[in-house]
Amino acid sequence: MVDNDKLPETEANVDSNSEHPARPSIPKVVVQVENPFVDVDGYKVKSETVPLLKAIFAKYGDIAKHSTFSVESRSCLLELVCSIYKRLEASKLAQLTPLELQSMLGQIGDLELVKVEVGWLHDRLNQISKARQLFEGVSTFKDAEARTILAINERKKALETYEKELETCMAAVNWLQEKLRQEKEELADVQTLVDQIKNFYEGKLVHGLI
Repeated sequence: MVDNDKLPETEANVDSNSEHPARPSIPKVVVQVENPFVDVDGYKVKSETVPLLKAIFAKYGDIAKHSTFSVESRSCLLELVCSIYKRLEASKLAQLTPLELQSMLGQIGDLELVKVEVGWLHDRLNQISKARQLFEGVSTFKDAEARTILAINERKKALETYEKELETCMAAVNWLQEKLRQEKEELADVQTLVDQIKNFYEGKLVHGLI
């Protein structure tokens, strides 16, 4: 006979806790999300915009102070100003297309409508746009320079023509001014003669002699 006391333990006899061992505790990980916005004179802008915006404020002051928009909206407008500046800073003249320049000029116009003071940037964009027009149809700076010299010479010729016309006009003006002076003198003489005739007619002919 088999001794039941010596039988090996069956799965049924195994402690149920051994089938589900205790799981190790998982530490909580706290992720801190860094705020991408930085305060610059009350405006919340992206950190990469801060140096440029500070430089703009240092030279031109708070260019958005006269806008009636909220601080949040003005912050977005200042971001737009900086993005236009950075685009120009990162570009060569030949890389900018007329369409892109026109788009930036439109954005600047919109900023001015809401009283953001960007006249300084508007002027530079106009200068760049005019310079870019000289590159239309040419591939090198020398070609653009030659076109510019040709345009300058044409302007000089036109200027010389206008100067000659002005000299002619000035001569005519001088002649008319002299005629006007003479007419005024003759008018004064006639008026004096009229006064004398009146005095002779109404008074004595020797009045005032002695």
